[in-house]
Amino acid sequence: RAKASEMLAGNVGECHYETRKILVQEGLDPKRAEEVLYHELLHAIWEASGVREMFSNLSGLRGSKLDQAEEALVSVLSPSLLATLRNAGLLKGRKPKGTT
Repeated sequence: RAKASEMLAGNVGECHYETRKILVQEGLDPKRAEEVLYHELLHAIWEASGVREMFSNLSGLRGSKLDQAEEALVSVLSPSLLATLRNAGLLKGRKPKGTT
């Protein structure tokens, strides 16, 4: 977790590729903190897997346009990833839907 003072421009989470750190703002309710963590994990996967470079080469996007495209894609994918993991009971302390 990160103190608000460590965050940039009001973000609730950040992925720092160079230092291999993911920061999540302190004080978020647990469900929101989990959502932010998985969002930032997708940013890490995007970079570590080479998708960022591949996407840049295929799309021709660079700089802030590439950053905007990454944020848009991660924002669409992260809720689906988290819902899939929750529904499958793959998150610690979670049970699959329909089970008691």
